[in-house]
Amino acid sequence: MAVACREGFTIIVTEQGGAWACGKNDRGQLILGSQAHQLLPAHVGECKVFAGEPLVMMSAESRHTAGVTKDWVLWSWGDGGCGKLGHGDEETRQRPERLGREMFGGSPAVMVACGDDLTLVLTAAGLWSCGAGSYGQLGHGNQEGKLVLTLVAWEWFNGIPIIMVSAGGYHRVALGAEGRVWTWGLNHAGQLGHNELENRLVPTQLAGESLGGSAAVLVAAGGFHTVTVMIDGALWDWGKGAEGQLGLGDTESMLVPVRVGAQEKFGGRVLMAACDDAYTLAVTKAGTLWSWGTGHHGKPGHNDENSRLVPTQVKVQHFGHAKIVSVAAGVSHSAAVTEHGGLYTWGEGTLE
Repeated sequence: MAVACREGFTIIVTEQGGAWACGKNDRGQLILGSQAHQLLPAHVGECKVFAGEPLVMMSAESRHTAGVTKDWVLWSWGDGGCGKLGHGDEETRQRPERLGREMFGGSPAVMVACGDDLTLVLTAAGLWSCGAGSYGQLGHGNQEGKLVLTLVAWEWFNGIPIIMVSAGGYHRVALGAEGRVWTWGLNHAGQLGHNELENRLVPTQLAGESLGGSAAVLVAAGGFHTVTVMIDGALWDWGKGAEGQLGLGDTESMLVPVRVGAQEKFGGRVLMAACDDAYTLAVTKAGTLWSWGTGHHGKPGHNDENSRLVPTQVKVQHFGHAKIVSVAAGVSHSAAVTEHGGLYTWGEGTLE
């Protein structure tokens, strides 16, 4: 099971490829064919919606959503402003619309990431982007927007295949096959990790020594900070720290990656992390969940709205003592999936 949380809504993909959705639906982002809000998870009719193909992954932003089906075809829907759906216009779509392999030179889509007014698509042929480009967040060397998905030049990645991408507020992070990390876009809080505050219009590789010389295995971009999980199980982050979202015990921002910890901080290796607006979630190999940053709406999961400046374990009894295998961080709520397929959600529950 996989889950995506965004501002006011949640979408769930089951192991069988089925989709369920609930929450805010003012732009048709729930795939239900209307703009009616949904207070309980509603099943999406895959046969009618995705041409009979099961979903394998999904990404969501506040007003639009995109998914990849088992036949490695991309679909997008919701608000089309700035061209972020990739269909060559700015029309809103209340039902998913297909973006076939022909859009990518016959290459299959393998991953999608939605950011503010932008969509990133990873294919076997490379990384593609569309939507708003005012901060260089599309990675094309300028500040122009794109109404259709456009290939990001391979030269920026030194010919190294990209295996993972994440779209934050207005910055992006990509992970290469050899564990190297690239960032680009808005940089007003140092979220790009290059030891300065200049925006980057093209993907720029982090210096190898900046991550302790280790290889990254996961990247995540939050509102104004960035997180990586390394091959040794350590978690590093950088960028804005005003709400304690860096987990370093203070509210300072960091212009370069800083090691938060591994065994000594989390009681074991970190396997995955997620972050969004001023907070961070991490899951360890032992299946424990840790969180830090702003406590607004209770989204860190500690049954209060207090901020945490250091990683703090979420009580296991909240999950019936089950192990956590994945988490999702939204603007005002969070979700976790347990090893037995249980789904837990917490944070703001209103549709305002």
